[in-house]
Amino acid sequence: RNLTDEERANIEGNFNAFIDEITPVVDQGQNVDKKEVTRIQRELADMAKANPALMMQMFERHLKGSEYNTNLAALMIRAAVSYGGEAGEALVGRAIRHPNLRTQFRSVGVIALGKFAKLSDVGEAVLHDLVKQPYEDPTNRIVSEQACYMVANSVRRENNLEQYNRGVNLLLSELPKAQHLWRKLQLLRGLTNAGHPKVLDHIQPYLADQSKYGQYLRVAAFQSMRMNKSPEASAIYLDALLKEQSFYVKTRVVPLIADMAFTEDQRQKVSEYIEKEPKRVLVAPAILALGAHGQKAIPIIERYLNDSRDNVKQAAFEALKLAQQSSQ
Repeated sequence: RNLTDEERANIEGNFNAFIDEITPVVDQGQNVDKKEVTRIQRELADMAKANPALMMQMFERHLKGSEYNTNLAALMIRAAVSYGGEAGEALVGRAIRHPNLRTQFRSVGVIALGKFAKLSDVGEAVLHDLVKQPYEDPTNRIVSEQACYMVANSVRRENNLEQYNRGVNLLLSELPKAQHLWRKLQLLRGLTNAGHPKVLDHIQPYLADQSKYGQYLRVAAFQSMRMNKSPEASAIYLDALLKEQSFYVKTRVVPLIADMAFTEDQRQKVSEYIEKEPKRVLVAPAILALGAHGQKAIPIIERYLNDSRDNVKQAAFEALKLAQQSSQ
């Protein structure tokens, strides 16, 4: 039902009194007691849950009154996403784009939207806008990068498959348009959370990139396969790994062996790679990563239990323990 004028006035009065009460606490900034922060967050959430429409107006009034330079911004943003519905998501979108809002609070808004299971089309549009119209200044790039991670993550996939697919398609459609290294990395890193088969059709050029900064793109392309968990992704990963010459790249992508879903033939290729790899600092993490593959990896791991290289032997014992635990 609609609130009466008297009810509305009482709620506004209670909110204003609460703000006056907590102002001395909020003004302490990072020195404020964490229990007090929790209490304030709970109070704001309860207010938003009880009267979402009115409280979204009150939150925005407070944010505007402080010119978005308030320590309460992050707490209001979280409450708005959780209980404010479309109006709350829209408020958060406006707050994120306000020039006075601190970068850390923009990040709070992006992460809150990205992790919210019941995100509406309004909240989705906020995230998509941050992907399509990214911050270009180094300070705020992290905000758009976080949006890239959030538009097609596991929360979207598990709770709204259409949103998830739209997020994947957005990242893939933006990737060919990217002109700068930071932008390409931003989009590839966003795909790390996707685990979508379409990713495999688009990353081959980046796995083979030999430009001046190609090693960074190759690492990001390797990592974009992390969530696919398919033999098809594993085949692409292994093919690129066996061809890769850069020590910088290898040190960062060999641990992905743990995330791949190998067939028997592919496990044999991993075994051959480990045998031929001359650098012990790469052999050890490769063996350790095999521990995630359980019983089927044990025969490969056992070959290195008596290795003359101490770090390799230690990795083998740790991998064996992991493999045995995951097989139970």
